[in-house]
Amino acid sequence: MRIFHDSEDENLVFILEGSQATIKRLVGSRSTAYPEIKKLILENARYMYNDQAEFFYDNYQKDIQGLALELYEPEEDEDDDS
Repeated sequence: MRIFHDSEDENLVFILEGSQATIKRLVGSRSTAYPEIKKLILENARYMYNDQAEFFYDNYQKDIQGLALELYEPEEDEDDDS
């Protein structure tokens, strides 16, 4: 985003926190350890910063879905007696 001043720091922190929560929810992860998740967080923040958030999902849908499938872990059914 090439920001060379700190007057927008508070807004940028707000955008990054919101972006992180959104991406973690979309891919089903509690962690941001994967580089792909970090990339999606930054890309989502960039879209938000430039008032283009409505285009993010369409442009990154394949990346989001692919990562969600990669990270998917089925829950064990505790009521299953087999």
